[in-house]
Amino acid sequence: MKKISHTFFQGSYKGPFSFAVLLLAALLAFLGLTALAAPAQAADIPGAITKVTVTPQNPAQYDPINVAVDWAIPDGSNAGDTFSLTLPPELMALTTSFDIKDASGNLVATAQVVNGEVVFTLTDFVETHVNVKGSASFETQFNEVVTPGQPITLDFGVAGTTTVTPSAGTPVDQTKPHKYGYWIDAAGNGSVVPTDRIRWTISSPIGPYNTALFEDTQGAGQQNDCTSLAAQVSTGFNATGDASSWAALPAGSLTVASCTGTTFSATIQPVPAGQMVSVTYVSTVTDPSLAAYTNTANVTVDGVTSPTVSQVPRYASGGNASGDDKPLVTPTPTPTPTTATPTPTPTPTTATPTPTVTVTPKTPAPTATPETPAPTSTSPAPSSSAPVAAPSGTTPPAGASTVPTVSTTATGEELAYTGANGVLPILGIAALALLVGGVMLLARRRAH
Repeated sequence: MKKISHTFFQGSYKGPFSFAVLLLAALLAFLGLTALAAPAQAADIPGAITKVTVTPQNPAQYDPINVAVDWAIPDGSNAGDTFSLTLPPELMALTTSFDIKDASGNLVATAQVVNGEVVFTLTDFVETHVNVKGSASFETQFNEVVTPGQPITLDFGVAGTTTVTPSAGTPVDQTKPHKYGYWIDAAGNGSVVPTDRIRWTISSPIGPYNTALFEDTQGAGQQNDCTSLAAQVSTGFNATGDASSWAALPAGSLTVASCTGTTFSATIQPVPAGQMVSVTYVSTVTDPSLAAYTNTANVTVDGVTSPTVSQVPRYASGGNASGDDKPLVTPTPTPTPTTATPTPTPTPTTATPTPTVTVTPKTPAPTATPETPAPTSTSPAPSSSAPVAAPSGTTPPAGASTVPTVSTTATGEELAYTGANGVLPILGIAALALLVGGVMLLARRRAH
């Protein structure tokens, strides 16, 4: 028997089959643990945006265009779930991110703009509230050159479409100086979203003039970069009469009289006929909390001074939301069964009867009839014994009481073990036996 058993274990646990079984068991265990540890996947909520509004309806080429949306999400949404709005290709967002909060300042969702798509990500606010809804708005701008008067249909996908008609804009008075600014990135290129740098341009009235003096005063929250001062001349104009392209002036055309962190004074001469000259420079933002950055300047041409002012805003974006507190789920209490207390049946009191003693009356002694004696002898009279009275029945004597006999049935420890108390020891013994068998099997395998 030992030899047969040994051969069985060897045949069962050696070879590629047993290795495959062990590998499969390990893989299943790993997959099971991975499935348990894997977090729930965030869901994309379709149709959450219910309305899109675009203003103004007649924007000029460089005007900001506000996009406002209304949204609502279904009850039961979770933190991390998202909904989105895809911008039409004609628009580019002038922001990269913003928050949506309720009236108490609780963060309800965050918004990120990535490759023309605005993605809203919900917070855990939605897990404690129902009827969650709100609105959001952000600024955009035309992403391409538009033709004034030609309608453009803006398609926001499932959120709907709307139509805008670009306007020609306000004609530029070329007899006055102008000033404007825009955000730039670290490389000096224009940026549609706020950064920490602004490029300012101050242009003169259209020439000819002998001399143009530029005196600039920087607004709060920014500082001049004096090394960035440069002069340029216009080479073309757009439909509104504003300079649309520039070229650098020859060296020596710009004379910088002074420059500090907040002011500078510079002169350009001459100003060619039919052209504008300008001074351009960069300021660094020192207070990013401001909503807008302002700059003022005075431009004097041939003794005539004209003021000009400009502002670069941080385009507004954000949103608000509301929701009702999720009602608390009160578990239905399990009714406690009411056990009626039975009315005890009164134990009848049996009076111990006073035993009745029946007395049998004494039978009177019979009257002896004397025999007539023989004439030859005399007989004595017979003696009669009176019977003794005896009590009838088995009634106990008065005053005695009956003691009941109590029958006792064994309970408690004399009952057999049942249920978990009986199964758990068996399972424990079985587990121990499997463990010992495994150890013995491993020892036997190592021995062979």
